[in-house]
Amino acid sequence: MTRPEPHYQWKRLSPWAIGTRVVRSLPSLVPALIGVVFLGRSAGPAAYGAFVVLVAAGVGLVPWLMTRYRVTEAQLEVHTGLVRRETKTARRDRIRSVDSEAGPIERILGLRILKIGTGVGGERAAIRLDPLRADVADALARELLRRSPAAMQSGPANTAPATAASAPAEAAPVEEELARMRPAWIRYGPFSLTGLAAVAAAAGVGVRLANDLHLTDVGSRVAERWGEGVWSRGPAV
Repeated sequence: MTRPEPHYQWKRLSPWAIGTRVVRSLPSLVPALIGVVFLGRSAGPAAYGAFVVLVAAGVGLVPWLMTRYRVTEAQLEVHTGLVRRETKTARRDRIRSVDSEAGPIERILGLRILKIGTGVGGERAAIRLDPLRADVADALARELLRRSPAAMQSGPANTAPATAASAPAEAAPVEEELARMRPAWIRYGPFSLTGLAAVAAAAGVGVRLANDLHLTDVGSRVAERWGEGVWSRGPAV
């Protein structure tokens, strides 16, 4: 009996997935956390701690334990779910995109989120591996975008097997810088819809605060004196 190749073994996501899922789920857990506070007052710290552990396990630990993936020469397979088991597969010769993204939490922990698309079904049909270590995600992206020998043999362009002498050596990928963040770009931020909304909100808060502190009367008197001074210099000014 021969051992299976490591390339075909089932693998798990990064263990940091437990913590990142809990942090991302905090807004939806606000009602439960409010209940935890009252539960802790009535039942004591032991019940409080037990409830927190159960919530963390349900949100982060269980999905991590029940998610596995593997890459073969023919396809990518992902198994997820505890009560409702789900299996997603993508043939490697049909993979069209491998997108990598990282939010603030992932960047701090050195993680990446991979989205593998086949060009069918859009964003909803993409296979998501959330999260992986940055080095693992980069290696997996390169591996998935490389056509497998089985796919190359089934393609119409392959007419004869290439010999080792005639096959050109694969050149190492060269990194190319596409863009670099410039601090001067910040001045364009207020001209977006979100920026205008933030400026309007800040202005509203400022006006309300000025009214509460009776600063508008002082400002009106200052503006009136300034206007009288300007008009006194003549219509040309």
